Amino acid sequence: MIPESVRTTNTARVPRNAVCEVGFTAAREVDDPHAAIRLDVEFTDPEGVRRVVPAFWDGGREWRVRYSSPLEGIHMYRSRAAGTDVTGLDGVEGELTVVGYDGENPLLRHGAVVVADDSRHLAHADGTPFLWLADTWWSATTARFRWPDVFQQLAADRHAKGFNVIQVVAGLVPEFPPFAPEMASEGGQPWTGEAGDEGAEQINPAYWEIPDLKVDHLVGLGMVPCIFGAWGYWARILGRERVLLHWRYLVARYAAYPVVWSIAGEVDLARLHGDQRQDGEVLRRRAAAQVEVWEEASRLVREIDPFARVRTVHPTPAPPTWSYASGETFTSRDSFELDMLQTGHTGRNCIEPTMEHLTAALAHGDKPVLNGECSYEGILGSSWEDVQRFLFWSHMLSGTAGHTYGTMPISTFNSKVDPWVPNSRVSMHFWEDAIDWAGATHVGVGRRILERLPWWELTPSPQSFAPHAGPEDWQLPYAARLADGTLVVYLPGVGMLRENEWTRLSSWTLAGLVPGTDYRVTYVDPRTGDEHAPFTFHAADSEHEHALGYSWNTPTGEDWVMIVQSFSPARQ
Repeated sequence: MIPESVRTTNTARVPRNAVCEVGFTAAREVDDPHAAIRLDVEFTDPEGVRRVVPAFWDGGREWRVRYSSPLEGIHMYRSRAAGTDVTGLDGVEGELTVVGYDGENPLLRHGAVVVADDSRHLAHADGTPFLWLADTWWSATTARFRWPDVFQQLAADRHAKGFNVIQVVAGLVPEFPPFAPEMASEGGQPWTGEAGDEGAEQINPAYWEIPDLKVDHLVGLGMVPCIFGAWGYWARILGRERVLLHWRYLVARYAAYPVVWSIAGEVDLARLHGDQRQDGEVLRRRAAAQVEVWEEASRLVREIDPFARVRTVHPTPAPPTWSYASGETFTSRDSFELDMLQTGHTGRNCIEPTMEHLTAALAHGDKPVLNGECSYEGILGSSWEDVQRFLFWSHMLSGTAGHTYGTMPISTFNSKVDPWVPNSRVSMHFWEDAIDWAGATHVGVGRRILERLPWWELTPSPQSFAPHAGPEDWQLPYAARLADGTLVVYLPGVGMLRENEWTRLSSWTLAGLVPGTDYRVTYVDPRTGDEHAPFTFHAADSEHEHALGYSWNTPTGEDWVMIVQSFSPARQ
């Protein structure tokens, strides 16, 4: 897919769901304009619905507003400004025309990501199902993620592999000391200030010029930017007022794009880089105060975002809070629409707690759930492609709305020409190698396998396959059923099973069958998506036992996806 330019500037016509940018010029400059002036623009669509869209300061006397709509026709606007000397900004009127779109970009054809009607999945605004598959690029807005060559190379690679979401942090990134040179963009630091400051002076519009191009490029490829407002500890660096100003700026700059908001990454992480170990109770109080600021920011985002983009928040499975899901960090479930988990990074040792916390999050049943960070490929010398496949399939067949993959060398952009060992000291790999790691390919294959089916109908069905994973052993098979009765089973490879477990798995049993029906079993390779020669059986009753050794049921002793479907022999 050739990326499209999604944003147009000062034009009277814009395709539906694309972004139109309108400029305004103040009569004179004022100090700290983003804090001193509030500029909103009220748009009225062809159906008479009014939306108040915040504008952002773009340096000097310049301001911008960005707007998008799926509704074709004439959209009128009028600016409303308040604060210090708003001459030239208040009462400006105009109109733009939203026209049709006949291209292939799914975000322009179908609209932004929303929560589906079943509250379990995600969909485009027009109802088209959306299976989230994200990669993690925490430092993507910094100059380390070089524009345009490297950024576009990585974006093209991930798009080709099947990713449709990129998780990025809006300037206030982790893994670097605050205001260190490594966290700057081509335009400087996101907020003016120097290393060692306990605060920041004002937003720096120049920082965002290249990140704007990066966001536009991702959307032009049909990929959703999931924008993290900051890493959690930045609440203590900026302070409450500037956190709220920061989020108002992000909403003004990016809400017209089909983004997803993550209010903060590791929202309850209580230690700054270089902190010495402190008393647990001190850290708990610090974390609670920090979360309170970000939850207020989340309420602000819901209040001022006229496009109502999906919100989530990213937790910290570490002391002192040990939170694993959005619902364990924010005090109100009204503060987010998507329940995002982070469940740890220790490879196979992480599987048991990961599945326990995932199951607990899914049990609420009121919001889509997905794991936003778990066992990065290659982290701590572990979690290679077999673990990545297991995580993807175990999560999807347990009922998640998607999955997030990640690698530390790409998320921090550790380059051979500009090495950077992250503060967490978990990896010394380079992005030039990590771009080709097999785990990314295999989770993309997983998405494509599921999208051959009406995957959004999948309902976890542990009773349909034995042995099945559960609290006694989470490394056994997983099964889910479609509305038409099709069963999808993930069979972990022998190497993923607990030691000697495969020796007692002398057979597997299918349940929930229709007696007197013929069934076809097809094995699908989760590494390639290739289907292998199926076999058939006749169900004499509601259960069927296949009495070959576990590793002999599949084409090889590796992991496989098994699809069980009824068929009529007369039509074969």
